[in-house]
Amino acid sequence: MVGWQLPRTPDAVYNVQEEPYQVPGEVAYQWFAVDTDFKEDKWVQSVEVMPGNRAVVHHILAFHRQSRTNRNFGGQRGFFAAYVPGLRARPWPEGTAKLLPAGSQLVFQVHYTPIGSIQEDVSQIGLVFAEPENVTRRGISTSAFNAKISIPSRDDNHREEAKSRVIPWDAELLSMSPHMHLRGKSFHYDVVFPDGRREVLLDVPHYDFNWQTTYRFSESISLPADSQIHVVAHFDNSAGNLNNPNPDRNVSWGDQTWDEMLIGYFNISVPADVEVAQPESELMTPVAAIAAVERQAKKLFQRADGDDDGSITKEEAPAMLKAMFLLVDRDKNGTVSLEEFSTALKKYMKH
Repeated sequence: MVGWQLPRTPDAVYNVQEEPYQVPGEVAYQWFAVDTDFKEDKWVQSVEVMPGNRAVVHHILAFHRQSRTNRNFGGQRGFFAAYVPGLRARPWPEGTAKLLPAGSQLVFQVHYTPIGSIQEDVSQIGLVFAEPENVTRRGISTSAFNAKISIPSRDDNHREEAKSRVIPWDAELLSMSPHMHLRGKSFHYDVVFPDGRREVLLDVPHYDFNWQTTYRFSESISLPADSQIHVVAHFDNSAGNLNNPNPDRNVSWGDQTWDEMLIGYFNISVPADVEVAQPESELMTPVAAIAAVERQAKKLFQRADGDDDGSITKEEAPAMLKAMFLLVDRDKNGTVSLEEFSTALKKYMKH
């Protein structure tokens, strides 16, 4: 596919990277940021993230933040747009747009998948603006997720579930986008209304990691304030799953394709004049927040690793780590690796 899927030529286009990014072997998630030059708020009616090199770009998540000093876990406050395999760029319904505040900085999380040779990538984001007087509803992207998933080896039908945070406004549910990795088998959405009633929204019996589509309602579903979205996912970690990288491995949450995720994205709209007092990030994808914890873990680990040998002994460990050293040292070899330290910090941050 070549060119934009947007309904017309974008009003603004930004390169994700200033210079072509060279994609080597295994690549951790990369983060890039660009400044916009808007002096006033913009209502974005259509947005598309277009990979520059589809051979190596697995997905791109775009966020917005209002200043460089507003760290916000690397941009996770203000989920804005995404590119994932199979996603088709579609405009918001007529009269609905997503708010991009004046002075925003666009922050991008890029997941590269190497193909055995050095590759370069310059991806782009294109924005189509709506006239403010034509906007009656504000679009918000949010999710139900479970970062504590634990999938046993050889299990061909492991069940996990998650709930979104309570939606604090009367809203219209517009679409849903399930996300798992190679062991993903099925995905189910329902809504829990404030009075406890439930209604099935979407059932995907055969999830396909290579075709991560968005399911859009022909007519939106009204959600009263205090509703929640509930999702149930099943994973096939058996040898019968021909996409399974390793059926003998117990699998938990992780960035790379051979790890797993459980995220039930969905889009809602609220009246444009509603005061969105609760930060959108509190309803947003956990991916950027978890990546931020991993970066923080790496910094703390390097600070504690006095001899720079890639592990922390009990003598090197800071006071808090000393107290739980035996628990963090999962392989019981007398030292703590970066992976063990990062895993422990993630668990600590959840509580």
